[in-house]
Amino acid sequence: MTLSANLIADSLQQFGGTMMLAQEREFFFSKVQMLSLSHADELRDDVLYISDARTLRKMSKKNFKNHFFVFSAKVSCLEQYSQFLNAITFSDEYSINDIINHLVELFQLMNDYEYRLQLAAHNHNNYDVLMALAREMFPNCLILVADSAYNIIASSHQAAPQNSYLDKLLSQGYYDKDSLQMMAKQGYFTDPGKYLKPAISIPPNVCGNTVILKSYYTNNVFYSFVGCYFLEGEPTAIDLRLFECLTEQIDTFFQLNEFYDRSMPKRQKMLDDLIHAADDVSSEYIHDRCRELWIPQYGDFRLGYISFDDDAYTRATHLAIQLRVWCNVKNYGVFQYNSSIVILFHDWHNYSVSELLTFQDNWREMIDIIKNNQGHIGISLLFQDIAKLKVAYRQAKNALDIGSKFAPEKLVLHYGKYAIYDMLWQYGKTMPLTSACVPYLNNLTDKTGNNNLAILYHYIRSERNISSTANIVHMHRNSVIYRLQKIQDALKLNLDDPDVRLWLMVSFKILEMAGKLEFITSESDKDHLGYMLPAPTMD
Repeated sequence: MTLSANLIADSLQQFGGTMMLAQEREFFFSKVQMLSLSHADELRDDVLYISDARTLRKMSKKNFKNHFFVFSAKVSCLEQYSQFLNAITFSDEYSINDIINHLVELFQLMNDYEYRLQLAAHNHNNYDVLMALAREMFPNCLILVADSAYNIIASSHQAAPQNSYLDKLLSQGYYDKDSLQMMAKQGYFTDPGKYLKPAISIPPNVCGNTVILKSYYTNNVFYSFVGCYFLEGEPTAIDLRLFECLTEQIDTFFQLNEFYDRSMPKRQKMLDDLIHAADDVSSEYIHDRCRELWIPQYGDFRLGYISFDDDAYTRATHLAIQLRVWCNVKNYGVFQYNSSIVILFHDWHNYSVSELLTFQDNWREMIDIIKNNQGHIGISLLFQDIAKLKVAYRQAKNALDIGSKFAPEKLVLHYGKYAIYDMLWQYGKTMPLTSACVPYLNNLTDKTGNNNLAILYHYIRSERNISSTANIVHMHRNSVIYRLQKIQDALKLNLDDPDVRLWLMVSFKILEMAGKLEFITSESDKDHLGYMLPAPTMD
């Protein structure tokens, strides 16, 4: 680690150190060394040289340029050298050995921290070791690391009882909108470039304590910031250098753990917080995210999830802009989410006839835009609390995943149509689906090709309407009655029992998922436009 001349001067104040500079340039040192006249012509500009005034007088003046020295001497004794000497003098009440020991320990301490931080950044995939080191480096400070949505993703302490503002941040785990508004009033966001390097903010400010801040931007996108809040005292030059070293290694940690690749711009991250919110998340947390995204916390919602045939981030960006401008279907927001799009619709279930007619026209226009961009959209069920958005997101996404297997040509897939398949798939993760089927169903197809399975399926699906069943399977009504009696005898089940009929329909769904019901071709499931218009009675 290199240490600046200002840092050295700051650390030597306790020894009466005074700095004099003949050159207007910055000096940085990688080590400290005693000055030797025998090597005066071989001086390096990255070495801090320690000597006494007697050695100074014996040196050639040309050797002073671009080099820096620490002398035991009064400033008045060095006035004749002021035009070419870059140095720090210390009081003669201290021995040169005191200064040497102090500077050697300082370099060792700083290099040790740098080495340990490098190890922590390279050898660990969580923040624990880095934060433990930060706590050691800044024992009277609070270090906070926040992501693009101002969630606190790492901290050096779990509480800060000395400061109620910081203590609240730690307890809630994020900077809420009130905090961000206060930061905006203080001018934190007017010049984002100001914090690309560590910058000091002093009271009056948001937290009431001096804080050093560092932001991380990639391609003009904000990803994170680190704050070092001084709960006692004020930062020294050494503190600032240590903070620089800490934040450099946090950046290394981010890169090695693909933080920048996995992180999102602020609004996407806010939406991601809602999608992945814990079941026990506080209402205040949900409310804060809603305020930040400008969406209501309560209402009649449906969620639309749009994906593409390929991982098209650019296409998602383009379509999101189009939908924000041209989508006339009532919604609370169109959000890009990685390479997909999320739309928070106003539910249409209770629309009047006139509202529905307008809605259907607007819906067609929206679907045409999605179609032209080679997208597909899944629609969730109704929900009324944004805390349930994560469930709606899974519903809409699963509608696409499942529906694409049954109707790959459709652009719009409603979860209500595929909910039973989703439930069965979840069941199938714990035990074989076929174990839940009604026994002996496979025996209903005889060797002559008389498919009693199809008859039973259409009979139950038509609400036990004999005539409808006969028309579908192209048989005489009496033949269907005869077959149904044979089926009932074979299965030994009471078809008058609604629970039995439900079990049979679930069994048919399982067989359909397994590809064993090829005779099922319901024209009511098809739409010549390639998408299904939502209606008040749907789902």
